[in-house]
Amino acid sequence: MKNKEPLFYCVFMIVLIISCSEDKNNKNNAFSKSNSDKEIVKNRDKMATDYTIGTYLNKDIGGWGFEIYKHDTLLIRQPNIPAIADIKGFKSEEEAVKVGGYVVYKLANDIFPPSLTLHELDSLKVTYVKIKYIGV
Repeated sequence: MKNKEPLFYCVFMIVLIISCSEDKNNKNNAFSKSNSDKEIVKNRDKMATDYTIGTYLNKDIGGWGFEIYKHDTLLIRQPNIPAIADIKGFKSEEEAVKVGGYVVYKLANDIFPPSLTLHELDSLKVTYVKIKYIGV
């Protein structure tokens, strides 16, 4: 029986070495998956840089509006503050850019439709007149 013990330990060591080397392969696969995820994130960042925001003074309704382009194609022309009951332009160019940037964020992250709510306008600190309706 003592002759079989070295053979048993030798087989045990071989199995142990093989199983450890398989774990390394799995770690490499997991590492390459995480690299793949990083590529997706990089691509997501690239998507956001594909967009540009232009602003303009809207003399017809007063205030500022914005346009969103993807590459050189006009996607959105927003002459007034979205989501409010009144048709008014943004008070400042900075507000138009801020809201346009939020819309670009939604577009780049596949949030459709990229519309805004009053709550989002409040969070962005956009100046607008709140109209209260009297129920009938």
